[in-house]
Amino acid sequence: MNTMLFKIFYLLILYLINLNNLKSENNTPMFYKEETSGTVIIDGFNLPSGATYNLFKGTYQFKNELGNYGVAECKGLVDKKINNFSLNILCEQIDKNNFKIYSLLKRKGNDMSAGVGKSVVVEATGYNKLLIGTECTYASIYVGKTSWTDTKCYIDKAKLEAYKKALEKYK
Repeated sequence: MNTMLFKIFYLLILYLINLNNLKSENNTPMFYKEETSGTVIIDGFNLPSGATYNLFKGTYQFKNELGNYGVAECKGLVDKKINNFSLNILCEQIDKNNFKIYSLLKRKGNDMSAGVGKSVVVEATGYNKLLIGTECTYASIYVGKTSWTDTKCYIDKAKLEAYKKALEKYK
């Protein structure tokens, strides 16, 4: 009986491996990384309850591992209660070829000085249109008014290859 179960298990594994190999290679999930640093200004109101409601404004420089780089400006709201906060920010990146990316960033937590959040590319111009809908995970750390962020963006292989090819045309 154990031998029969082993054979069934073995055949099932082979089937799953072959099924995975039949899947279109263009749908293979890939990712690219981006680094950002800059300065942040947070200004708002301190409420009697201890909560704060702040406007967030940041100016940054970025580079990604695909060879693109540029500057960014981010604006949004930071709503902080006593033990937690909610961050909702829209960023405009302008790359080396003057094409733009607009990303919506969100993060919640209890420590504003560091944390992990999610972002999505909502609009773009030029070859960056290929990135619309791309979802990313980012980790930020702040020291005073300075911030550093590492981002990992998930993209399917076909889009990634098309984006790399488009970037090559502008070298």
